[in-house]
Amino acid sequence: MAEHKEEYKEIELFGELFVLFMQTVFTNVNLKKLHLTSLNLVTMMLIYGHSGISMSELAEADGVSMPQLSRTVGKLEHLGLVERRHNQDNRRIVNVYHTDKGQELAEEQADIIKGNLAGKLSTLSDGERKELQDHFTAALALLKKAGIVKIMANSHASLDEAILGRKLSGTPAELRENDC
Repeated sequence: MAEHKEEYKEIELFGELFVLFMQTVFTNVNLKKLHLTSLNLVTMMLIYGHSGISMSELAEADGVSMPQLSRTVGKLEHLGLVERRHNQDNRRIVNVYHTDKGQELAEEQADIIKGNLAGKLSTLSDGERKELQDHFTAALALLKKAGIVKIMANSHASLDEAILGRKLSGTPAELRENDC
C-alpha cells in the first residue's frame, strides 16, 4: 500500500498546487461584493481574454454544459459585465463580448491580484525568485511531456493552446499601457 501511495504523490502535489493557485486568485477577489460566484469570475476572465468567443467554445473552455453557461452568462449580462450578440455570418452562433464596465472590473481585480502576489513574492530574495521561476519552468516542461500541457507557456503560443490544445476565438481586451 505504501508503494501505491508514493506512486501517486505527484498527483496529490499537482492537486495541491492547483488549489493553492486558485486560492491565490479567489482570496484576492471579493466575490460577494461583486455579486459573483467563482464560475462567474472564471467565465468573465475567459470572455475578457477572448471577447467575441462563441457560446459553444466558452462552454468547452469553462467545462460546463450549455444550459449552465447560458445561466452564467445571463447573470454577467444582467450585471452589465458582458453582452451576447448573434454572429453576423451565422445567426445560429451567439458570441459573447466584454463591456467597458466588465473590462474596468477585470482590470481592477487583476491589479489587486498582481499587487498582492507581488507583495508576497517580494519577501523572497532575487535568487529565490529566480529559483521559483526555474522550478515553474521545469514543472511546465514535465507537464508538457506528460501531455497535461500542450505547449510551453513561455512560448509565443497562447495559454488556451497550452491547456486546450487549440486557440479559442475572440480577441483579448485591450490592456492599459501600464500593464504592458
